[in-house]
Amino acid sequence: MNNRSDHDLFLQLLSDEPIDNLNEDGLSLEHWAKVIAGVALKTKGPFTIGIFGSWGTGKTSILQLAKNIIDENIDEVRQQEGVEVATVSFNAWQYEQEEKPLIPLIASIVQELDKFQKLSGRFKENTKKLQDAMRSIIYSFSAQVKGKIPFMSEVSLGLDSAKAIERYEKLRADWIDKQIDQSLYYNAFETLKDAQSKGSVHRVIVFIDDLDRCFPNKAIQLLESIKLVLSQPGFIFVLAVDRRVLENYLEKIYRDDFGIREYNQGQSYLDKIIQLPLWIPPHEKRFETLVQKLLKHPALSTHKDIFEPLINVICLACDHNPRQLKRFFNDLLVDQQVYTYLNSGEIFPLEGFVIARGFRHQSENIYHWLRRDNDLCNKLNCEYEEMKEKLKNMINTNKAEDAGQKRLKELLERDSLLQLLSTDAGHKWLGDRNLRDNIENFLSQERQLDSQERQLDQWIQEQMGRAWLQLSSDIEGDIRAACHTLTALPLPPSMHSTICQRLEELTKHPNPNISHDANYTYEAICAHRGD
Repeated sequence: MNNRSDHDLFLQLLSDEPIDNLNEDGLSLEHWAKVIAGVALKTKGPFTIGIFGSWGTGKTSILQLAKNIIDENIDEVRQQEGVEVATVSFNAWQYEQEEKPLIPLIASIVQELDKFQKLSGRFKENTKKLQDAMRSIIYSFSAQVKGKIPFMSEVSLGLDSAKAIERYEKLRADWIDKQIDQSLYYNAFETLKDAQSKGSVHRVIVFIDDLDRCFPNKAIQLLESIKLVLSQPGFIFVLAVDRRVLENYLEKIYRDDFGIREYNQGQSYLDKIIQLPLWIPPHEKRFETLVQKLLKHPALSTHKDIFEPLINVICLACDHNPRQLKRFFNDLLVDQQVYTYLNSGEIFPLEGFVIARGFRHQSENIYHWLRRDNDLCNKLNCEYEEMKEKLKNMINTNKAEDAGQKRLKELLERDSLLQLLSTDAGHKWLGDRNLRDNIENFLSQERQLDSQERQLDQWIQEQMGRAWLQLSSDIEGDIRAACHTLTALPLPPSMHSTICQRLEELTKHPNPNISHDANYTYEAICAHRGD
């Protein structure tokens, strides 16, 4: 990558926001979006579709593309089938702290239905009937919810308060008469069932994203509420989630609370909620097409000739993850500009940065362990198959279960890293210690502080003090937030011993979320310091 002139001070970067336009699709996600849109438009419901994939694989993009396809065909569906279609987007993570996450979901649906009030005849009449039923559900649930209910002011607009009270009292009377006073779910279910009776002219398609960013218990609570209350004719739900997060949580609950082991209860549980599971397939075969498409972006087009020979290496460095790819390119663009300004006249070692950035992203612990061991780097500077055999032999020779043995096994299991090291760029990185050290010094360099950097240092100290208070608490959210801070910012040497001691205690915490985050943070801190 050529040096830039001093007057070129502006740097354009890529946005890693999900796509909502088919023209931006470089992974053939439109095929999945069209399937989802077709099923949602033609299926009467109740029906639930699940889009499964890990972070950054395109789940949100598929949701947005499917919603756009449906929105573009609403008029045609109304004319051909006499059905009014409402599409609702709901981000579960934004309402994770709500005591009953079903309330903001229903409120979102009510708001979307407002758009159909301008229609006439049975469409308008049925819209009002459905909205009133869902408002009744909100008011019935609000009796047990503390604090302000999201959207309540908006939902209340146009609703006669006297009628709302009358409706609520009637519901209460019905509960008492039927001796089910505690069954809020049942009453909400019956109210909505009446509104969505046979002959309904509405189909409500709800797209729910970021379930896997919620704490698993909250995600399961929302899924159960949907199943119990909104599983009605005309309702279609499309969920985007990393299924493994929920399955692992459910299996732990069955194991710890009910003593059920060696049975895939997590999968069985979700199969009862989701009728159509769609797994996003691996992107390996299509990923080079996505890279080529991105290289036409104005932020990258001037570097196209430099990046093109490294497309295969870049794909491996990003582990074929589309969101990580955009962040990866942004990192390289910033690295190049800063490196050029700090090292005037030197050529930016792009290949080395691709390896280092990719390795750090996929496993920072293994990266720091390997880059410091020059003898091991020289031994592994060979082709893929030979590299695997050497790792196996080293593991078999060294029977001691020490930290080095653990890292050898981890590296052998990470096929994407072995493939990355087996490229020409990987060979150069393994064979040149000065290159490895210079790149790492740049990525983690400590320059003399000027006044602005002193302010930054003070801010870091304040953040670390706050993180220590959170880490010392018994609140799960505070502890996990502290772990995030400790992995994102440099840890002052004076706090190292105290922080690590507390993290080591938390690795044995009964809460799996806390123990996992504490263990990851502990290893990351030790890897940075070379412990």
